[in-house]
Amino acid sequence: MEDGEIEEGSIGGVEEEEHSSEPRKSEESPYEMLRNSKAAVENIVADILSIKKDGKPKQRLRDLVTQMFLHFITLRQVLYSTLIFHSHSLI
Repeated sequence: MEDGEIEEGSIGGVEEEEHSSEPRKSEESPYEMLRNSKAAVENIVADILSIKKDGKPKQRLRDLVTQMFLHFITLRQVLYSTLIFHSHSLI
């Protein structure tokens, strides 16, 4: 834990970078956050499909779905803040 960041544990073996972009919010542009969240969701979907294809235990699916929903929330927040930014720049 450096610079007062809150350290979050890994959920289901996924690194913190993939499932939480909150501590880096001030450092990343909204476009970088969108790109990173999109890549993370794509990785999660690939994991879900491999679990289904290989017949692996489905215990991890709940964690993966939760992570995906968190990324969708992040995407919505970034899109909203981008929309607000652009609407203020038009005024």
